[in-house]
Amino acid sequence: MFLPLLIVVKDRKVSDPIRIIITILIISWGLFIGIFRIVVGEHFASDVLFSTGVAFVAIILLYNKFYKSKI
Repeated sequence: MFLPLLIVVKDRKVSDPIRIIITILIISWGLFIGIFRIVVGEHFASDVLFSTGVAFVAIILLYNKFYKSKI
C-alpha cells in the first residue's frame, strides 16, 4: 500500500538521508505487515508474495505511464 510513496523520493540523490529513511521505513513496514499476517494465520506466504508482486507490477506500469512519458 505504501510502495507508491517511493515515487515521491525518486528525484532525490541515492545518498540523501531523507530518501534512505523513507525507503527503509516503507520497506520495513511492508515486511512487518506481511510477516505479521503470516504469523497470525490470516494469510499464507504465497498470498503475501503474490499480492506484493501484483502491487509492484502495478506501480511500475503506472510509473511508466504517468512519469516516463513526460521526460
